[in-house]
Amino acid sequence: MQEQEFAAPIAGQSLTDEPKGFAWERPPAKDTVAEALEYYLPKLAEDETLDDIHVALDSNFPLDVLVESIYVSGVMEGIHTLDVGLLVAPVIHEFILASAKSNGISVREEAVSNKQRKALKDNERMVNAIQLSLERGDMPTDTGTELVQAAMEFARKGKTPKEAVAETPEPPKGLMSKRGNEDGI
Repeated sequence: MQEQEFAAPIAGQSLTDEPKGFAWERPPAKDTVAEALEYYLPKLAEDETLDDIHVALDSNFPLDVLVESIYVSGVMEGIHTLDVGLLVAPVIHEFILASAKSNGISVREEAVSNKQRKALKDNERMVNAIQLSLERGDMPTDTGTELVQAAMEFARKGKTPKEAVAETPEPPKGLMSKRGNEDGI
């Protein structure tokens, strides 16, 4: 049997590596917001770049994710610091948005709306609270516990109680429907 080699760095290895080995460990190439914009805007205005961006946006790719990936890449490449990236992000966002709209492309500006983000956070908080109560044994194990666990599963799937009920098939109704008696026959 062959031993498995671990390729991950050991703890503290970054403290013993060569200083300034990564781009973000060195001083940035662009110190100000104006310099960073002078770097980004001409690159973004190139036809080849805009064509690719428009294809992505036309495919319903969220603009906020695209802009974030642009400025975070700039930080990782040592072009500017994170704070400069956060300051140029709105300008890049508006530049790309105006370009897309002028070309008739409908743009999805956010990956998740604030309302959806809040609903997801509330849902996650509720599921975690129920899970904690079940694990601590605060609830006696009975039919109610089973119902709570079922509700928690629907919540984990991101469904509201109304959606869960809508998914439940209704029993057949009508004159010719199959009916059983209390014994299930």
